[in-house]
Amino acid sequence: MPQNFWRGIRRYLVCDGYDGYHKLKTAARCGCLAHVRRKFVDALPTDKELLSTSAAAKGVESCNRLFQLEREFAALTPEARNMERHAKSKPLLHEFFAWLDNITVSGGSKLARAVSYARSEKKYPCRFLESTDVPIDNNRAENAVRPFVIGRKNWLFSASV
Repeated sequence: MPQNFWRGIRRYLVCDGYDGYHKLKTAARCGCLAHVRRKFVDALPTDKELLSTSAAAKGVESCNRLFQLEREFAALTPEARNMERHAKSKPLLHEFFAWLDNITVSGGSKLARAVSYARSEKKYPCRFLESTDVPIDNNRAENAVRPFVIGRKNWLFSASV
């Protein structure tokens, strides 16, 4: 259970959309924009001619612009980064979620799942605006555990540690 593992966390927890994190009462759950973006990447059409008019491509591009801004803000002081996030990133986030509210998708398509995920996670990816301590994604944590996740398959029948 996340509440047992994360006992004592008192500020922010940047994570994916796993429902178990909602049980944490001592930390504010922050979402990962990379997870939102990944859902739209998965929904991209395979036909290159459809990319320019694809709603999935628009979702990816919106996320890419936010990531680009974060790269530009990386060298700034926390105070300056906070001001830039509110001046530039916040309007882009509002535009992205307003677009999501107006897009019509149906069925169980990958695009419908991407839109549904982004809508349901809306308040969590926006939490990076609350504090400069909160990153826009949890990629650093995921990259740290990746060797173990990949290795799990490779080590399954290994006879040694």
